[in-house]
Amino acid sequence: MENKKRLYLGIDIGSTTFKAVLMNEAGELLHSMYSRTKPVESGTVACTGKCKSCGRCNMGAIRKTVAKFLKDSGVTKADLRCTAVTGSQIVEDTKRFIDFDIHISEVSAHVAGAKHYHPDVDAIIDCGGQDSKCMIYNE
Repeated sequence: MENKKRLYLGIDIGSTTFKAVLMNEAGELLHSMYSRTKPVESGTVACTGKCKSCGRCNMGAIRKTVAKFLKDSGVTKADLRCTAVTGSQIVEDTKRFIDFDIHISEVSAHVAGAKHYHPDVDAIIDCGGQDSKCMIYNE
């Protein structure tokens, strides 16, 4: 893959879906993923005490999903200049499972995306799996 160490990973962890994008420095989309959040396979969480290694809890499963996404992209963590996360499931101990550089609030991400793709828009409605938001903004 070209532009090694100039790649950017964006991850959104919602209550019902997981989304990830890999972009280059020019903002070109190189790889993306959209999947439903899956329950823990066994139906119960059996902690082994080896955080980040077994994948038996929700965040461990997300760690495995991110690793698979990078592998499918032909990218390693060393190739990433920055990893940004957002979403309703970002909690304090997320850093134990996903090595990210920046956490962006959902509202900030929505506004930045809308302003980028539709500069004249001044309201956004987000109907998510956990909650809904209406954002009205101006300069």
